[in-house]
Amino acid sequence: MIITYPHAGDMHIALEVFFREMGVEAISPPPSTARTLALGARLAPEFICVPYKVLLGNLVEALELGADTVLTLGKPSGCRLGYYPRLQQAALRERGYAFRMYALPLMNGSAATAIWQVHRITGVPLRRILRGVALGLPVLRMLDELDRAAHYLRPRERTPGAASKIVRAAKARLREVCDAETLARIRRETFAALDAIPLDRTRAPLKIAILGEFYLVIDPFMSMDLEEELGRRGVEVERNIYLSQWLDFNMFLRALRVPETRTLERLAKPYLRRNISGDGLKSIGGTIRFAQAGYDGVLHLQSFTCAPELMASNIMPLVARDYAIPVLRLVFAEQSNRSGLLTRLEAFLDVLERRRNAQRNTPYATRTEL
Repeated sequence: MIITYPHAGDMHIALEVFFREMGVEAISPPPSTARTLALGARLAPEFICVPYKVLLGNLVEALELGADTVLTLGKPSGCRLGYYPRLQQAALRERGYAFRMYALPLMNGSAATAIWQVHRITGVPLRRILRGVALGLPVLRMLDELDRAAHYLRPRERTPGAASKIVRAAKARLREVCDAETLARIRRETFAALDAIPLDRTRAPLKIAILGEFYLVIDPFMSMDLEEELGRRGVEVERNIYLSQWLDFNMFLRALRVPETRTLERLAKPYLRRNISGDGLKSIGGTIRFAQAGYDGVLHLQSFTCAPELMASNIMPLVARDYAIPVLRLVFAEQSNRSGLLTRLEAFLDVLERRRNAQRNTPYATRTEL
């Protein structure tokens, strides 16, 4: 058995540690590239979303490397977690790929069920699976900590690219973690290096929130390295979701109705006559929360044909007006190109800078709506 899985941001790093600790052979797909998207698009329906095509391309590349078992996440409803595994399995088998596919449950408090299913699939004793979880989850949390640190450092560092270089090196080292002591050493050395980066403390960077479709928010390839590009342009960014936070919520906390979920639902409720899919609700509630926290603007990432984000985007202009926060909608499709993204981004940042300057220089200036 050789297990593989589609990419989801840096999740593959934690999964490599998890399966190695279990003693199970696993292959991560190669980093997503234009070839990955082309492979997925060749097997996918024309008007299906970009994340579906990229994830399908990931599986093609992994199967070509020798994987014979696919693990993914699933639940009774929802497009990517309900229909993706079935559609992808059918498309791959139609092209002659031989493999087994398992969709691990993603439901209220489903961690125990998922662990039991991994045991049934692999035959690995539960004790060893728990050891893998105990090492893999801290790795996943550190990956998110590294991204948060980079978000803060990039717009303030005196040497452009210093933080990104350290973070990339740390992520490469995390792939080889084999015990808690090694992880602790990597954490200590990495954050010492990040703390030593010379900063310009006089800078007051723009603060922009990134939210929207899950894969676009967490995956640098799908968003065309949006976070790093903003950092290079002197912007501090924050996402509305991180992988460890998402996993903790869905696998452990959803059934408990944690306060954050209730807060987003309460904030979004005045704009919704009925409940909509989770990502759309989080986009509306998250925009309001970031506006209340004083962010300068919001980037709303939407995949072409994505229904939840399409519904949210129709409501977003009203939210932007009511809370006086500029929102830029970025739609990603198979034909999207980086130059077009940068052109829109540059114009948006110019609006935010002029808006901030007007607020500082004119005490009674009316906030500009976008």
